[in-house]
Amino acid sequence: KQILMPFNPPVFVKQIPILRMLLSMCLGIILQYNTPINVSILGCMVIAGLLVVIAFSFIKFANQFTLSYLQGFAIIICFIGFGGLLSYYNNDLNNKNSFVNTYKQEPIIVQLLENVASKPKSYKANAKIVAKFSKNQWVPTNGKVIIYTKKDSAFTHLKMGNAFVVSKPLTRVVNSGNPGGYNY
Repeated sequence: KQILMPFNPPVFVKQIPILRMLLSMCLGIILQYNTPINVSILGCMVIAGLLVVIAFSFIKFANQFTLSYLQGFAIIICFIGFGGLLSYYNNDLNNKNSFVNTYKQEPIIVQLLENVASKPKSYKANAKIVAKFSKNQWVPTNGKVIIYTKKDSAFTHLKMGNAFVVSKPLTRVVNSGNPGGYNY
């Protein structure tokens, strides 16, 4: 007969239960980012975890103690699924109305998310995309862009919240080639 040794996590993990939940949610986000999991599977993970936790309230108290590892495992599975769902729904590639999926070098309306920042030879601003011009009409869309423009007096008057039309085609930010550098 084989005797299984119980898993004893480090003491600080036992003292801070929210850390286990946070690590589980981070694992779900990382899994969804690197190996996309179907949303229905993630939803089933969350629901199954919640059902096991709820079912535990109907088990005899003595059995709850001996099976507490199952409840912990169910909570971890629930938070992994929740992290994956968060990652899925916050990724613009999964939104059919997202600018990332529909842009075809047409004019767009952007709204500044911050005041214009002055650089040595240019101006820079983060903006959200409000609409695009498609088939002779403005179509609502969503997304974010970083706008760089040459130093011009017209751009200095713009403030956070201002909206304007960008008619030039957008270009991707080219990576500097530094393997450890920030990648947009």
